[in-house]
Amino acid sequence: MKNTYRRSRWAALSLVVLALIAVFALAGCTSAGGANGSGSDSTTVSTPATAGPTATGPVTTADLFPVRGDDGKYGYIDKTGTMIIKPQYESAGQFSEGMAPASSAGRYGYIDKSGTWVILPQFLGAADYSEGLGMVMYAEGSFGYIDKSGKEVIKRSGAYSEVFSEGMAPAMVDSKYGYIDLTGKMVIQPQFAQARSFSEGLAAAAVVSGTATTYGFIDTTGAWVVKAEYDRVGPFSGGLALVSAGGKYGFIDKTGKVVISLTYDFAEGFGDGLAPVSTGGKWGYIDTTGTMVIPATFYWAHSFSGGIGIIEQKPGDVEKYGYIDKTGKVIAEPVYDSVTPFSNGLGLVDKAESGVHTWSYLDATGKVVWSSK
Repeated sequence: MKNTYRRSRWAALSLVVLALIAVFALAGCTSAGGANGSGSDSTTVSTPATAGPTATGPVTTADLFPVRGDDGKYGYIDKTGTMIIKPQYESAGQFSEGMAPASSAGRYGYIDKSGTWVILPQFLGAADYSEGLGMVMYAEGSFGYIDKSGKEVIKRSGAYSEVFSEGMAPAMVDSKYGYIDLTGKMVIQPQFAQARSFSEGLAAAAVVSGTATTYGFIDTTGAWVVKAEYDRVGPFSGGLALVSAGGKYGFIDKTGKVVISLTYDFAEGFGDGLAPVSTGGKWGYIDTTGTMVIPATFYWAHSFSGGIGIIEQKPGDVEKYGYIDKTGKVIAEPVYDSVTPFSNGLGLVDKAESGVHTWSYLDATGKVVWSSK
């Protein structure tokens, strides 16, 4: 039952909650997940005749979080739970670089922190802005990247694309992966069986030999820095990356040296200097030296984000989720059906009772700052 795709299942549960309460507004925009990881046009995106919802107030510099109102529309609260942008959108995503994807009348655009449409709703899908560009979906299989004025910078048709990281994005052509730069130029030619985003100067990539797919890491020139010899890998964080071979997990540094031996049954990547690992059928957390600093007492554990880690227990046949801090102190008991990683000081949780779901944002003390109930 436990396997390396469990985190994907957990992440999917998180996304189900967000789809109901925050709807990331991807609506078909593609991004790589798990171990898997054209030319440039310059046109101006057209705008519809109707602008949709209007601004609700001045632009704020506060962190904002999407919520669903009683009428089924989406708005935004601040960290204290105060409604800053009143519910008015069909869906609403997270803010990134001062803009958030949102939808009206079945189409997606981008709003600023006043709730004003900066780029009017016109796309089939829209992803978060990253490095000044937002990835949008015009039609099935037709993607593009727009700047913050709505001007199309890159157009890609019938090919896999992903958001930018460290100046490049994985892109697929004829079933092979390469990397494009911020102008759309293919700077690493398609040659890999799979590819992930760059992190700390290196990106995971894969090759296929016979029926075997193995993973390593390339640099920004496309050269192999860590040869493709692992069954699974994770992105670099704090100079360390998760690797797996022979059914065991450990960590390597950016030269490819194994610095934490492959002795764990399962593991996830480092976050905030700690990594969840499984040994003896239980999960705990190690530091960057490999020392177990939070004892392995959990049914499952997930990476830290924003100083908070996700834990899982299984009372009976039901899996429940909660949060801990970096000392191992439980700040939210594992009573929730789904949770998301902490971001900007809050985590989103879902609890179902008698078939009725209640979504809440918790702060780092476990206090509920907003609830749908």
